[in-house]
Amino acid sequence: MTQQESRSSATDALVLPTARLHVLAALLMLMSCTKVEPGPITAVPNPVGGALISGPKISGTFTLNYSVAGYQNAGSGGGCLVFQHPGEEKKCEVSSDCQDFAFLPVEDGASGYCADGQQMAKSCWYKPGDLSYCAKYPNGLNVGETMHLPSILARIPPSQSGTISWRVTTCQNLKPGPSGKPGCRDPLSEADVHYHIEYGTPSSF
Repeated sequence: MTQQESRSSATDALVLPTARLHVLAALLMLMSCTKVEPGPITAVPNPVGGALISGPKISGTFTLNYSVAGYQNAGSGGGCLVFQHPGEEKKCEVSSDCQDFAFLPVEDGASGYCADGQQMAKSCWYKPGDLSYCAKYPNGLNVGETMHLPSILARIPPSQSGTISWRVTTCQNLKPGPSGKPGCRDPLSEADVHYHIEYGTPSSF
């Protein structure tokens, strides 16, 4: 082996471990990036022999997953059930356009969201309250564990007739908001700076 060949062999020997280190670093980066992702809306079966008096019941899920489009050190958050009445969609640009709850029997924590709809045009979706429609985990979620939302009546209000669309929305805490609260809870927070919201696929009932 010539001196030049020897130097080339030594260089190759260094390049291979370095390449492996880069791959390992990329994998470690991926494993530290997560996203709280919404699952589907599902119908809750009526108990055997039970009378379906108030209409169908539904639920939904969400999961913290590893994701190349995720966020580092952001493993807490939660999910909620939100709805809209097909044919009565209110067009919007931002969520502040969706804060009129005059038609809702609202609970504490009610809110409106401006999101892409079934036809991809932005429209208002509504969360009637926190306690009955959400599951929140400010202290952290386990990667890969499916979290279940409450089972609720699909009719809002219960006397409403016709179809109604529901979807799961998730909020992931990225960092504390300006007032020190978790990003998803701080009214002064900025989207994709302090929190990140995802919307699941709508289903009609």
